[in-house]
Amino acid sequence: MSQFFKKRQANGLQSKVLASIRDTLLPKLLSGEIRVKEAEKVLEALKWPEFI
Repeated sequence: MSQFFKKRQANGLQSKVLASIRDTLLPKLLSGEIRVKEAEKVLEALKWPEFI
């Protein structure tokens, strides 16, 4: 597989992960269910950004 396609695949995966995080955290942040500090703890638990 060429370097271009490997990078394209990695970018696609990263995009899906980021969309999932957004879709999970944004509604909770907007509703006040969680605050930014709590969202940061969630990302830390996921070892953000190393897991991408």
